[in-house]
Amino acid sequence: MAKRSSLPLPASRWLLGAALVALSLGASAANWTITNLGTMGADSFDTDSCIARGINAGGRVVGRIWDADFFRRAFSYANGIKQDLGTLGGYEAAAEGVNAAGQVVGWSATSAGLRHVFLHADGVMQDLGTLGGDFSTANAIDDSGRIVGCSTTAIGGMCHAFLYADGAMQDLGALGVPAGVGAPPARLSSTTLSPPV
Repeated sequence: MAKRSSLPLPASRWLLGAALVALSLGASAANWTITNLGTMGADSFDTDSCIARGINAGGRVVGRIWDADFFRRAFSYANGIKQDLGTLGGYEAAAEGVNAAGQVVGWSATSAGLRHVFLHADGVMQDLGTLGGDFSTANAIDDSGRIVGCSTTAIGGMCHAFLYADGAMQDLGALGVPAGVGAPPARLSSTTLSPPV
């Protein structure tokens, strides 16, 4: 019989996340530290109060954090300062990726209650729209500003992978996924776009 961890589930997730960040940065145990980013007022034992989703080479961390009213908020953390990135008029948002220039992408609720992909740059959150449906989210942004994610379409409401570049969202389709099944989001590195796996 396998031995169970004695750590509570949120603590286990926190330690696993910290280890993954350290490994992804190529850090050794001798030269990294874990920083508790806290919350924005929602200290509750039964929620994941703060979840980091991306980090850039300069150390800027982005993710989602619970506020005092228990709404998810997109945040950015750099140089000891945590910033709420706001929303597109709704109550909730989450940051999913950040590039070297500090541009942040994710999703936000709109004033109409829809969930749209956003780009946050120079202190402004911009709604990048959808592929005709009512849902979109970003998964990553590269250093040239290209964004990948998924969005529903006007027909059937399926989620399709997209590439946002040069001010336009390009539908990458279902990329070999059978009809009626949503496509997973594409992956993006600093130089290449990879189809979903």
